Amino acid sequence: MNGDTIRLLSACEAGTQMAIGAMDGVLKDVRSTALRQTLEESLRQHSELGSQARQLLVQNGGTPAQPGAMAKSMSWLKTNWILMLHPGDAGAAGLVTDGCSMGVKTLARERNRRPGASGEAKAVAGRLMELERKLSSELAQYL
Repeated sequence: MNGDTIRLLSACEAGTQMAIGAMDGVLKDVRSTALRQTLEESLRQHSELGSQARQLLVQNGGTPAQPGAMAKSMSWLKTNWILMLHPGDAGAAGLVTDGCSMGVKTLARERNRRPGASGEAKAVAGRLMELERKLSSELAQYL
C-alpha cells in the first residue's frame, strides 16, 4: 500500500464528484444547446475518470469517500446564489469555470505533495487536470 497513491487517487475521486455535482447543479439553468452538450459530455468524461480513480483507489487498499458535507453545502449555496444573481448560460459557465480552476489548483498541489504516488495515479490526476483546463477553455465563450 502506497499512502501517496491513495491520497492522490482520493483527491481525484473527490474532485470528479464535486465537478459532477456542480455541472448537475447548473444544467437546469443552461439555455444554449451547445453549452448543454459541452457540459453533458464533460459529465460523461468526469464520470469515467472518477470510476477509474475509484477502481485504482480500491485496488491500492484505499476507501472511496464522499466529499465533505461542508464542501457540498457550500457548493450548493454558491451555485444557487450565483444562478439567482446571474441566471442562464453566463452564470452557469462562470460557476463551472471557477470550479475548474479550483480543481486544477487542488490536483496540482496534491500531485506535487505526493511524489511517491504511482505513475498510474499521477496519470489520472494529469488527465483530470487536462479535462478541467479544456472545459474551462470551452466555456470562455459563454462568460
